[in-house]
Amino acid sequence: MDERLIQLQKSLESKGYLVDVFADKEAARDFINSQLDGKVIGIGGSQTVKEMGLFEALSAHNEVYWHDNKPANLTVMETRQMAIKAPVYISSVNGISEDGVIVNIDFTGNRVAAISFGPEDVYLVIGTNKIAPTFNDALWRARNIASPLNAKRLNRK
Repeated sequence: MDERLIQLQKSLESKGYLVDVFADKEAARDFINSQLDGKVIGIGGSQTVKEMGLFEALSAHNEVYWHDNKPANLTVMETRQMAIKAPVYISSVNGISEDGVIVNIDFTGNRVAAISFGPEDVYLVIGTNKIAPTFNDALWRARNIASPLNAKRLNRK
């Protein structure tokens, strides 16, 4: 296993997080999907979750709220509100330092709010591309890689 990943796992576990490490996104998707059945789940805006196919897998046997695949009868904001109120919340991060400091820059605050307070269970999916050596490096990644990509995708400045 990658030394950065080992360090991050140790750091997060020392902070009280339960950490599972997977060989690839499919294994992570399958694990999360196996853990959640008959639940109400919220998902924050996340290209990582999208690339994993997690919404599709979970929607087969759960009630899932995600503004990227919103129900026809709800607005994007109503869908975000339903997601925040869900007992289970899934999100990715913009960056994370090897010592376990999570960095998110959030357009509406929905992900940060849900991760920080509310749901009974929060799952954070973190690709190795998100791991940075230090907090400043993780912040740089969030500001200079994740945020511009999100702004472009969402047609924002």
